[in-house]
Amino acid sequence: MSIIGNTRLLKFLYPSIKLLNLFTPGHRIKFKIPELNGYNAEKETSWYKDVKESEPAIFDLKISLFKTIMDIFFSYHSRIKTRLDCPVLVLAAAYDRYYNSEYIKSYFKSIQTRKELYMEDDSHLAFIWRAGELNTKVLDRVNSMSS
Repeated sequence: MSIIGNTRLLKFLYPSIKLLNLFTPGHRIKFKIPELNGYNAEKETSWYKDVKESEPAIFDLKISLFKTIMDIFFSYHSRIKTRLDCPVLVLAAAYDRYYNSEYIKSYFKSIQTRKELYMEDDSHLAFIWRAGELNTKVLDRVNSMSS
């Protein structure tokens, strides 16, 4: 939830979000891309600008999608609340604009099963720019974890 500023406020608003979704599921909520300074900041900012120019509403989430995302965290029946009992590979970027490294390490520490953290020395969009290379690394890690 580190990408979502005030989780207490969202938890409080969650019933309203569900209600709003019933009446206006197509309504869009404008989301601002967080600022990034440092590693690959110019490259990422340029990528976001280009995407926004070609798809102006891409970061404006429909209330129905926003409600689904909130369901993942707040719904009584959310599977995210279930304790993991399979091996887990956490893939993260060291210079991520959405998830800071302290959050990633804290999340990783909270996992109570066989786990591995793969921290790529790059920024958030490395998962797009270098998808093939990272997929190969992930596949290698998953194969080694299953042995």
